[in-house]
Amino acid sequence: MASSSAAQSIPPRLLIETIAGNGRTGDLPELKRPALTVPVDLPFGVEVGPDGGLFLGDTNNHRVRWLHP
Repeated sequence: MASSSAAQSIPPRLLIETIAGNGRTGDLPELKRPALTVPVDLPFGVEVGPDGGLFLGDTNNHRVRWLHP
């Protein structure tokens, strides 16, 4: 199920996989936490960085989150 508090990716095999967010809205300081444990609020837009990490727009928290590879 799609959520406004988690980001999913859809790989070629068409299985939806959550890549960030714990399903709850909110914000936590930028600490080294696993991406699936951090609340995000309306994730939008993903870009791949040169190291393979992902940059995720966390819209309602007014930040870009970096998800390391």
